[in-house]
Amino acid sequence: MTRYFLYFLLSVTVISCKKKSCEQEILPDTVINPTYQGQISSSLTYNIKNGNIDTLLGFNGYLIKNLNGQGSVEQFISIVYNSSTVQFDNLPNFMANANNSNWTITSDLIGNFNYSDHTLMPNSLNCGTLNPSVGKFSGLNLNLTGITNTSRVIVEVRDMTFINPYSNSLEIYNLQGASSLTTSSNSQSYANFMGGANIGNDVLLTITLENMYKKENLNGHDMYFTKSTIYRFPTKIVN
Repeated sequence: MTRYFLYFLLSVTVISCKKKSCEQEILPDTVINPTYQGQISSSLTYNIKNGNIDTLLGFNGYLIKNLNGQGSVEQFISIVYNSSTVQFDNLPNFMANANNSNWTITSDLIGNFNYSDHTLMPNSLNCGTLNPSVGKFSGLNLNLTGITNTSRVIVEVRDMTFINPYSNSLEIYNLQGASSLTTSSNSQSYANFMGGANIGNDVLLTITLENMYKKENLNGHDMYFTKSTIYRFPTKIVN
């Protein structure tokens, strides 16, 4: 009787082992960590009207979080530019602050870092002295000279008579390779873009000189630094 009982226990053990061997092993969930890229920019804006020039030095930054092929914008906790957390309005030594950039970034996603550089702002020798005319039929002629530290020029006209003028761009014109550009005048290219506007409408002509000047790896993440010089001309549409 004892022998049969031992045979029974042995057979149960073998069946139990076979059953366990057929069960699928459950693995813990695979954790995928996000990657981050940063965009950090400063811009020097000249507001030019009736010969008067106001200056504004602004700065901004954000992260692009990439996870499972999807991107989302994430903000830094704080951004300090040249010891300031707010943009500089009509700063007496604005050019020195624009050319010499000292960043202090606080982030709970990629860690904190300090970064300094002395890259010069984009510039055009004559852009600040222009008195451009925006014509409904004659178009727009620009002659930009002495462009330096610039990789792209953007010319844009917005009709300011709309309730939300910043969503009513009449024309955006991009000039690539502007570092070797001496003239960006082409009246034929601009001749028709004002056809839907009315003579006498208030418009804002914006000329942006942009330079994506540097990429740095900070705390193991790529940070792209951009500088822009922006000239804003409030004017009216003429014939």
